[in-house]
Amino acid sequence: MSHDNIESSVCIQSRHSETEPFILLSALLPGILAAFALYMNRSEGHLLFRATGFPIWVLGIFSTILIPLFILEWSRQGLADIRLTDPEGNPLKRSDSFRIYLASFVRLVWTLLLILILVWFFSEVAGLFLSILGTGTGDEKILATFYAYLVALLPLMTLAAFMLLLLQAFKHHVPALVAGAFLYILLRSLTYLNNPIGKYNPALYMDWHLRWLDSSINMASLWREAAYLFVLFLVFFTAGYWLFARKIR
Repeated sequence: MSHDNIESSVCIQSRHSETEPFILLSALLPGILAAFALYMNRSEGHLLFRATGFPIWVLGIFSTILIPLFILEWSRQGLADIRLTDPEGNPLKRSDSFRIYLASFVRLVWTLLLILILVWFFSEVAGLFLSILGTGTGDEKILATFYAYLVALLPLMTLAAFMLLLLQAFKHHVPALVAGAFLYILLRSLTYLNNPIGKYNPALYMDWHLRWLDSSINMASLWREAAYLFVLFLVFFTAGYWLFARKIR
């Protein structure tokens, strides 16, 4: 099967119905959250984030709630959109399955990276306006904040690989979406409990970027966690690919 045919088997995923609205949301929501934070500060006297932490506060909302929901819907739709035949209607060869699955996942990763960069940029702009209006003092560590946004990509990739693995167990879209959302909520709930298998929970690391901003944490420990996350990602990705390859005779 040619490279062009492989690309056409997954090109539909670049036109997911939820991608463009979510990218637009990524650009608009930081401003909306800034307006809400300003209102809460002036009318209620509540500061929703630390003085220099507006972009990190926004990242927490995206990384723990909004982006996981996007990953869930993208994964569900992505599995539905991958065609098991080429444009001529011929069945795909098993030898092509890895490139197709990988191309699908790479598109998702690039989309997540774009979303994180957009959220970072507009959060910095919104945070600057907040500082001008007297709520917060602006982000004095812009580069460190940008690194935190980039670091957030690894646990999101791991979660995406996990969701792609999980959703292949379902034949119908609605049960897959409901089960995925329920499982994510359950996994997030388990992060607040002390349990021996907690470190194997992919939802535990959705706010992992905060550890990279904590100067009291040893860098060696962070790199060990990064290596562990990458291994966890490889396990989920490999298992998901194995299930996908079984569909191709």
